[in-house]
Amino acid sequence: MQEFEVAERIVHPEYNEPLIYNDVALLKLDRDAAFTRTVRPVCLSTMPRVPFTSALATGWGRTGFIEDLSPQLRGVELNTLNITRCEGLNKSARVPNGVLQERMVCAGDLKGIKDTCQGDSGGPLVIKLSTRCLKTQIGITSFGERCALANSPGIYTRVSFYVPWIEKIIWP
Repeated sequence: MQEFEVAERIVHPEYNEPLIYNDVALLKLDRDAAFTRTVRPVCLSTMPRVPFTSALATGWGRTGFIEDLSPQLRGVELNTLNITRCEGLNKSARVPNGVLQERMVCAGDLKGIKDTCQGDSGGPLVIKLSTRCLKTQIGITSFGERCALANSPGIYTRVSFYVPWIEKIIWP
């Protein structure tokens, strides 16, 4: 495992906690990561719609609402959901303007068996899109009501909406 210090943190200028709109930040590490079998770059999605019905979320978060953080990286395959369906299930004060399709992805297991949890925030939601990329990141773990609740999918920041902002910072 490689460990790094964060040299710089760039939060989206329109992020306004506790709301979860524009929940995206870039972290500049104190040094380059060494690519290994488990450390690789990811492609960023530029697609405004997710052409897949499932995606992989990974993180070091809790394995249950009252559990400890995971000592190892874990992954969970989640169903991507239509925003209209998601909005009907997410009635949170953190999204007073509703779940915004162009800025958010909704994913989860409506049976309440699989989910991301506290400590997974900021982690990737990826799909296998083509042979050119190992994985393509479509989302960033952002928000959910507790963990693995039936009919309570998670909300992920939609990467494609923020690619212009990311590129403006990475390649000024």
